[in-house]
Amino acid sequence: MIYSPENPNFEENSEKEPEESTEIKRTKVADLTPEQIAEYEAYMEENPEPPAPEQKRDCGPEILEFEGVIAAAESEHSLEYLHTIAAPEEALRDPQRLALKEKLVPIVERLVSLQNETNISADKLAELKDKYIKLSRAVGMINSGKVDHTR
Repeated sequence: MIYSPENPNFEENSEKEPEESTEIKRTKVADLTPEQIAEYEAYMEENPEPPAPEQKRDCGPEILEFEGVIAAAESEHSLEYLHTIAAPEEALRDPQRLALKEKLVPIVERLVSLQNETNISADKLAELKDKYIKLSRAVGMINSGKVDHTR
C-alpha cells in the first residue's frame, strides 16, 4: 500500500505492537495475600512516608523590616556620590562606601532568610533583590584597577 490523502492513517508496518497501559492498577487490601501484606509492611518500615512539608513563617513582618533597613541605608548614604567613586584607592578609604559595604552583609543574610524560611512570593523576592542590588552597585566592586558599579 502507498500513502495517499484518501488513506492518511496508513502505516507501513501494519502489525502494531500492543501499547503498554499507563493506567495505575489499584489493588484492594482484601485481595492481597499475607505475604504481600508482610512485604508492604516491611517496605514501609524501611521507607517511611515523607514528612509533611515544613511550614514556612509569614514573610510580612520581615519584609517590612527589610524594606526599613534598605530605606535607612539609602537615606544615610548618598548613592549618587558612591557611584562617582572610580579609583580603587579612594574606594578603599571612603568612609561612606566602607560603612555601606559593611551593612550589605546583614542585608543579604536577611534576603537569604526571607527566601529560605518564609512564604515570600517569587515576585516580592525579586523586588527586594533589586533593592539590594541597587545598594550593592552603589558600593561597587574593585575590578581591573577601577571600581565597577555594574555588577
